[in-house]
Amino acid sequence: MPLIRYAFATLCFASAAIAQASDWQYAGYSKIGQDEYFLFYDAEGVQRPSTTVARYWLKAMTRASVDLYSTKHAKVVVEKTAQKVAVGYVPSFYKLAPIRAQYASPDALLDAVIEISGYEVVANERDALVKNKLYFELDCRERKSKLLEMITYDTKGNLLRKGGSAQNRYEFIPPDSNGEWQSQLICALR
Repeated sequence: MPLIRYAFATLCFASAAIAQASDWQYAGYSKIGQDEYFLFYDAEGVQRPSTTVARYWLKAMTRASVDLYSTKHAKVVVEKTAQKVAVGYVPSFYKLAPIRAQYASPDALLDAVIEISGYEVVANERDALVKNKLYFELDCRERKSKLLEMITYDTKGNLLRKGGSAQNRYEFIPPDSNGEWQSQLICALR
């Protein structure tokens, strides 16, 4: 009987650990040279060292790695995406007024919601390749941010570099930018 209790306790602990995993939500798109990146923030990992300051992790994934993962695991990605959308899920990014305003019709917005929900599914899979993870600090009142740490991975997921920002100073967030949209998403979380 003690073995059964131990197995049950281990299973409950493992389930709790899985439930505590990051929740990577869409935070924008960036193109650097020929490379396209989808950005995701960890909604579960946002920290609030003070009422006006927030810290969060941002994950950058190349379009190529998202597309490759989606193709290799199409059935699972489609099923998980359908489950999210079927219950009315809308990525927080698409609740932002400036983002919603970019879509001419409700159908175009719904198409984007479905597509981005699929990207979020991929971003939350442990074996999907990540290019960078960045740790930011936001001053929500002053509308400034600074990069605290950056981790870079190679095309196989191996660590290339890890370190803090050399500048480590706040910079103002430009309007109509990924930084502005991320600050709206992050600063709204309590």
